[in-house]
Amino acid sequence: MAKEEAREVESGVGVRTVAFERLVQELAAGHQLFVMDPKGTPIREQPFQDNPCFLLTDHIPMPKKSFNSLERLGAKKLTLGSKMLFASQCVVLIHHELDQR
Repeated sequence: MAKEEAREVESGVGVRTVAFERLVQELAAGHQLFVMDPKGTPIREQPFQDNPCFLLTDHIPMPKKSFNSLERLGAKKLTLGSKMLFASQCVVLIHHELDQR
């Protein structure tokens, strides 16, 4: 796919080639942003508005300048615990926490 291209791959599922920074700026306009960080607020202590968006990374830490950009956009750091987890495990735990509220 070319830069800035979008394609629907299945009904209701789309893929876009867009820079991370641009994507996060678009999300910040309509969502409450959260980024996973071991030193963040425990998820059970964090109140959520109607439209939270959770940013997950892989095992390679995000560059410090990216964290600074996210903080400028209002992203808050959350933790799911002291252990490093796979992103797929985080999704399950986040959904469970939201379902309990």
